[in-house]
Amino acid sequence: MGDSNSNGEVIGCKSAFEGLKPVAGMALVQVLLVGINIFYKLVLNDGMDVKILVAYRYMFAAAFICPIALLLERYVCVHAYLVPQISLVALPSIISEKNL
Repeated sequence: MGDSNSNGEVIGCKSAFEGLKPVAGMALVQVLLVGINIFYKLVLNDGMDVKILVAYRYMFAAAFICPIALLLERYVCVHAYLVPQISLVALPSIISEKNL
């Protein structure tokens, strides 16, 4: 039938699985991270340069995150007054890098 909790109420299978979702998600993330670490170790042992591996990691991350961000933020309107402010923030960093 169903288990009972500390109050004596019967817990159904659906609510028990709802409680296991975060744990299953964390376990899945850990398994994926282990796989990625093993893949990195194999690639580095095979002779790939670390800088190239990091560049590939950033490219793949951008390739997966950008479509998600575009879908989630497609209805957000960029206000015209933000664009000049962003350029004013970016300009000093560009100038300082050029002077190095």
